[in-house]
Amino acid sequence: MRLSLKIVSLKLKNKGRGFTLLEVMVALAILGLSLLALFMAQSRSMRMAEKGRLLTIATQLARSKLIDCKFDLNKNGFPKIDYSESGDFSEEDYADFAWECFAYRFDVPPPNAESIAKGMKAQIGDAGNAVGTNFSANMLAPFFGIISTTLGDSLKELVLIVRWKDGDTPDELRVVTHVIDRTAISIIAAQIAAGQAALQAARGGTQ
Repeated sequence: MRLSLKIVSLKLKNKGRGFTLLEVMVALAILGLSLLALFMAQSRSMRMAEKGRLLTIATQLARSKLIDCKFDLNKNGFPKIDYSESGDFSEEDYADFAWECFAYRFDVPPPNAESIAKGMKAQIGDAGNAVGTNFSANMLAPFFGIISTTLGDSLKELVLIVRWKDGDTPDELRVVTHVIDRTAISIIAAQIAAGQAALQAARGGTQ
């Protein structure tokens, strides 16, 4: 009887036993690693949100400044020299954002007489007069040179750069577009019409 009472008492003591120091330390280590991973994920999420916010602001500022640069370029009479301006967005209450705007001449290399002749032969076919085609290509080459020069003067590659800092890391948004001088395009259309007339006259003279 006494033996059975001792066994029951021993079982009750074992059931009420608490955690050991090793078990507590392991639990705390797991909890610490979990909190660290959660903190790192939250920190990355906050950085991405801030980066997205700055990029959204830069995009809106770039849209507005791009319109200003186009207007300024056309207001100055579409100069043949390269255009360059810079500043910041202090007036828009974003002094931490800076901008640079450049406009370059769009290079349009003119085709040579040989390239023109190949293009004409591809259009006419083998039935065309080779001598007449080469003669017409030589006649048209100067017109294409003039058109190329005028087209280069009438097109500008406009580059707008918005810069800011994401913490200590510099970042930028670059926008590239093209601006056309419609007056010069009208001159090109007249030159093309003159080239077509010259081509017809050359064909009539070689038949």
